[in-house]
Amino acid sequence: MPKVLVTIQYDVEPAKREAYLVHAQQMRDHAVDVLGIDYRVYEDVDHPGRFTEVFTCASREEYEELEEKQDDRFRDYVAELERYTDLGGARYCALELRV
Repeated sequence: MPKVLVTIQYDVEPAKREAYLVHAQQMRDHAVDVLGIDYRVYEDVDHPGRFTEVFTCASREEYEELEEKQDDRFRDYVAELERYTDLGGARYCALELRV
């Protein structure tokens, strides 16, 4: 079955970067340890403060169930991201492996 990568990219204000990193670590720990979601956060090497969340799904079915797999705590983490970034400017993409 093909893999699906979900990416969400946004910019974090420089003054809020360190607090964001603490928050992102808590999100990652909860996603991985509690929800069993393959989730990582990357920072753009050429654009400090630009972060990309990456969810790796083993199949399209897993991708389609990704939102249902999230619990209230994870949704709270997502809502709290507004402290660090303008989520209205976030860029979302779902990529399915073809080759």
